[in-house]
Amino acid sequence: MRVTLEEMAGLFGVAAAQPVDLHVSMEDAPAYFRSRGENNPDGWGLGWFDPGGQPRLVKHPLPPSGEFPAGAASAEARGSLIVAHVRRSSRAPRAQRNTHPFLSNGWLFAHSGALYPLLETRVRRETGRVRCEGQTDSEAFFRLLLRRLQAPAGPLEAIRSAVTLAIEDGQFSGLNFILARAGELYAFRYATRSATYFSLFWERREPGRPLEARSLETQALIRSPALARVPAAVVFSEKISEAMQPLEMGQLLIVRTAPHLTADVACLI
Repeated sequence: MRVTLEEMAGLFGVAAAQPVDLHVSMEDAPAYFRSRGENNPDGWGLGWFDPGGQPRLVKHPLPPSGEFPAGAASAEARGSLIVAHVRRSSRAPRAQRNTHPFLSNGWLFAHSGALYPLLETRVRRETGRVRCEGQTDSEAFFRLLLRRLQAPAGPLEAIRSAVTLAIEDGQFSGLNFILARAGELYAFRYATRSATYFSLFWERREPGRPLEARSLETQALIRSPALARVPAAVVFSEKISEAMQPLEMGQLLIVRTAPHLTADVACLI
């Protein structure tokens, strides 16, 4: 089965040793996609934990006009953990409640890929009475993760349990996601097909280089001069520097920001 453009989304995450300012802009996307005869992405969002550890969200679904208005084309964040997502809808309609990242119980979550209907139904059954605010398969999987996170075994085993259920079922295209809470970021990569399409790259950055990158897939511009001053780990669905290395299938990146920045890769599958 061929993966459609609608199943692929743009993922970005940064975990820094200290709070940093980060700017995200979709201002150039309309002209680019119009020139190619393609539709704009269906929405975009930015989530972060501010210097006090409180979660913040900015989410903008694409309006019926098909253009992001000026006030919805860019946003600023300040925090040590930041997650951004550009949405390509697979089934659920454009709406703020269907736009990533999702926030619940102190966790942020953004996903690239699609759970097909049979797996989505199974995941919703597994979450019991846990209610989703929107209609996406991605949020349903987030609720499954949240339920697993209630167990005392910790985030690593919770993530392993949730992704194992999905992978054993196999009814999905991509299972790439970023999951974060204050002080911790987890990034996972897995796909059943088009493995090179569902990519995820990361790097550990030492002070000295500001960040400025543009997504070729979504035309999102991401800029943070402050990253020149602090150690950080950056995750992106595209390779934006030669220093970035791929997460392999079944690998989980684990980043913690305190007491000092650490970044490790575990093989879950």
